[in-house]
Amino acid sequence: MYSYFRAPLRRSSSWTFDEKILVQALYKVLLSVSKKYPVVLYIRDVEKFLHKSPKMYLLFEKLLNKLEGPVLILGSRIVDMNSDEESNDRLTVLFPYNIEIKPLENENHLVSWNSQLEEDMKMIQFQDNRNHIMEV
Repeated sequence: MYSYFRAPLRRSSSWTFDEKILVQALYKVLLSVSKKYPVVLYIRDVEKFLHKSPKMYLLFEKLLNKLEGPVLILGSRIVDMNSDEESNDRLTVLFPYNIEIKPLENENHLVSWNSQLEEDMKMIQFQDNRNHIMEV
């Protein structure tokens, strides 16, 4: 039996800005930077990000269709290990490749893995809290 560090992974808040402005700004930045350098955009909990509103999904889909050049967009998805929940079909269209990360089974490696996971989760929570404070 594995023991997992449980921390609040999701903060529920409503956006106070227009999704269209966000996606347009993101597109301009990606387009500008990708002309000189390869770009990797990581979207944490992409399901929550894109399902914030129906408009957000459509705007993001248009952004992906317009983008050119060396741009890699990665979206993570937080899944409950006990849930049989399947990936959203619309999300699978935008992100067709899946990489599943499972905890290690070797006890020695698992202790190290759990320790690193706890550290990473604390750092993510700290960054999330800091970003939330900056919004206020």
